[in-house]
Amino acid sequence: MKYAYFLFLNVLFIHLAPETFAQQGCTDPTAMNYDPSAIEDDGSCYYAIYGCTDPAAVNYDPFANFDNGSCYYYYYGCTDANAVNYDPNANFDDGSCYYYTYGCTNPSADNYDPNADIDDGSCYFSGTFGCTDPNAANYNSSANYDDGSCYYYYYGCTDGNATNYDPNANFDDGSCAYYFECFGEVNGTAYYDDCGDCIGGNTGLVACVVISIDGVEHDPTMLRVYPNPTNGPFTITIPKGQEGKGTAMLTDAAGRIIMQRVWIISTTRSFNIDLALEDGIYMLNVTTKNGRQLQSLITIIGQ
Repeated sequence: MKYAYFLFLNVLFIHLAPETFAQQGCTDPTAMNYDPSAIEDDGSCYYAIYGCTDPAAVNYDPFANFDNGSCYYYYYGCTDANAVNYDPNANFDDGSCYYYTYGCTNPSADNYDPNADIDDGSCYFSGTFGCTDPNAANYNSSANYDDGSCYYYYYGCTDGNATNYDPNANFDDGSCAYYFECFGEVNGTAYYDDCGDCIGGNTGLVACVVISIDGVEHDPTMLRVYPNPTNGPFTITIPKGQEGKGTAMLTDAAGRIIMQRVWIISTTRSFNIDLALEDGIYMLNVTTKNGRQLQSLITIIGQ
């Protein structure tokens, strides 16, 4: 009896297997997921919908599942080719276009247009032309239109022989100063040598003879002042053998005392002087410890 039951089940299984376990899938050849081995369609077929899949694009298609490269976007800007700020890349006009306004841009013109950006040469004038700047040398109080003719005074020394000649000056203000060398000539080349004599230039004189002692050239009896002429600073060197307390006094051409100093002369015999002096000739008097008087003329130029 058991054997017969087994045969019955086995036969039933063989009979039902082809019906119950048929291959299922998408049986539509036009579908994206078509399954050629499927015998029974299970409703899973899906199909390609081409379009723009970018949500940021103007033509975004929410149903598209395959991007076909058709997406396009708005580029905002001025799309008017006649505008100053025309943007050839813009495909959506944002109202930002602006344009040049042509007209007369000269404020002095009768038809001056304050809104004009570019002068179109249409300006016209009536009235009196001239220089309207009160600070100009040729100011014309009657002129109501400036013709660009204004010029100005530049004050200074206009004498090319002066030490303070100003090539830019067009009006001499009387400030010219001149360098008179020791021989009295303007801008001459004469100068005081170490002996205090005015030499060179047109003097016909030469420098004093310098004695050589131990290979060192100097005149041990003379007071040295250098540079001379100078533009202010100068150095005083006291002769050897004058160590001790010394005094110096500088006077101008009128005899007024400009400077008085007391020095202790030891191993240092040179002293630097820097005074704010006007151009001119000054006399330096140095009194040494033994009462010896040493004198030298100093010429100040270009202070």
